[in-house]
Amino acid sequence: MPKLFQEMAKGLRGDGNELLREFVVLPKPSTPFEGGGKRRFTYYEIDYPSLRDYVDLLNGEGYLEDRTAGSTPIFKMREPFVRLLKEHA
Repeated sequence: MPKLFQEMAKGLRGDGNELLREFVVLPKPSTPFEGGGKRRFTYYEIDYPSLRDYVDLLNGEGYLEDRTAGSTPIFKMREPFVRLLKEHA
């Protein structure tokens, strides 16, 4: 998962993203998603073919909190995971 972790870490270091923790999983960029005005990172299965497996592993290890409210997977990164990303990716 190094490529995904690098992308996540880069996003967390971006301007105005210091407090952003939620992300959505979509098949590809053209997939519509209404986020209700809330800012979230977006990761695409087309970029990471095993993305859902990665997310399942991270969720199972307690690094994520499932925030899915409909059919679109939404997750929140827990602070220990955020610290790991910022320190090591």
